[in-house]
Amino acid sequence: MSDVTLSAAVRNSLLSLQSTTDLIDRTNGRLSSGLRVASAIDDPVAFFSAKSLTDRSFDFTERKDGIDQGISTVTAALDGVEAIDSLVRQLK
Repeated sequence: MSDVTLSAAVRNSLLSLQSTTDLIDRTNGRLSSGLRVASAIDDPVAFFSAKSLTDRSFDFTERKDGIDQGISTVTAALDGVEAIDSLVRQLK
């Protein structure tokens, strides 16, 4: 095989292009995922802060769902009590 000799300017230009390509790939990954920090490698502090907040948000959502289910149960019980009350009034 023949060797290709690159001048310092060409070598620097190629390294700059590779760096630019890497930055473009990282930006495209962020745009496609919607995340500012996609992994702990990008920014460990921001990644784990975001993960903690995401987990906390999920916990709040689960609790809200439980509260909504409790409200539905109480509403159904009240409807039942009102129906029984209506029947008792009709029997009087």
